[in-house]
Amino acid sequence: MTRTNPDLIIMAGSAKTTNRTDHGKQNKHSGPRYSNRSNQKRKRPLTQTKEHNHFRAKRIRQRNIIIFGLRESDSSLKQDIQGEDELLIDEFCMTTAGQTAECKTTRMGKRVENGEPQDAANADIPKYKPRPLRVEFKDLDDKKKVMSNLTNLGKDAIHPRLKRISVRNDMTPDERMKERQLKSEAKRMNEERDEAGFLFVVRGPYWERKITRIKKRADKPGEERELPRRPTEETQ
Repeated sequence: MTRTNPDLIIMAGSAKTTNRTDHGKQNKHSGPRYSNRSNQKRKRPLTQTKEHNHFRAKRIRQRNIIIFGLRESDSSLKQDIQGEDELLIDEFCMTTAGQTAECKTTRMGKRVENGEPQDAANADIPKYKPRPLRVEFKDLDDKKKVMSNLTNLGKDAIHPRLKRISVRNDMTPDERMKERQLKSEAKRMNEERDEAGFLFVVRGPYWERKITRIKKRADKPGEERELPRRPTEETQ
């Protein structure tokens, strides 16, 4: 006669087996354990999240430039403003890089009127204050060509609206904060040291900005001014 094990019960119509303790209760630790960690979303530390956002913003802006002082259309129609900006940027690229480039232009901020009456005496005064113009290049090489030839903007043959503009890279908020700190430090050094014939300014590419000591240029006896700098080094 074969005796069955009372601790092993086979359920009818099922292949499942259940181990029971001496008290007839199911043992919770009898089956395999599975971790729920794979289903939980892992959270990044706050420092890693900030670094990730910084590098993501930097990657997005690396093909962009910001142009300041470029006169804006007096038209109130968005398509007219966009079309005029695109024509100016084509001329801007031809003057600097010698060729046009595929890009997108966007005016930043709200329009603000100059406050000057629009009459014959003020015909040359624009109706609106020029907003910064962001230029987003499709190809990074096109941007590099433009930025490396900004000195061509000093030629007399360029479009009149392109003569008094400043150009800089599209910086992240952290980079702009660092830029302001460097300029404040340079201003403090100029006030404290007051070195005759020299001036402390912020120079260098946008990824490595630093304070540099440069020599002033004297135009007239007793008058000194800073040496002219490339538009790429102008920041706001």
